[in-house]
Amino acid sequence: MPAPHTHRVPLTPSTTTALHTDGIDLRWAHTPPGHLLRLPAPLLAATVAHAYHRTRDDATVLAARAPLGPS
Repeated sequence: MPAPHTHRVPLTPSTTTALHTDGIDLRWAHTPPGHLLRLPAPLLAATVAHAYHRTRDDATVLAARAPLGPS
């Protein structure tokens, strides 16, 4: 088993990041509907997985929102 790779991505507060497998069609990222980008992270992941999955491949989406900053 190869060693896992890690990457750090700096995010500004309240930025949402979405990671997905190749089972998700890239159309969602190239021309995302405006309402999709306003969804909370859990709903964004579920909507992309449901609406943009390829029928002959597995599909996984992970969406996470950066915290607003120190409390």
